[in-house]
Amino acid sequence: MIVIKQTATYQRWESKLRDKRAKAAIAARIFRLVNGLEGDVSPVGEGVSE
Repeated sequence: MIVIKQTATYQRWESKLRDKRAKAAIAARIFRLVNGLEGDVSPVGEGVSE
């Protein structure tokens, strides 16, 4: 099961993004992850993937 955590650091970073297309692309990617569509990811260790 995939767990996605939205940290305060991420929220601050995302709120400062001015590019609406970038925000939409990031939101779409997170939506796909939440729905089990991982795409091209690689484990980096200790249960974390990139």
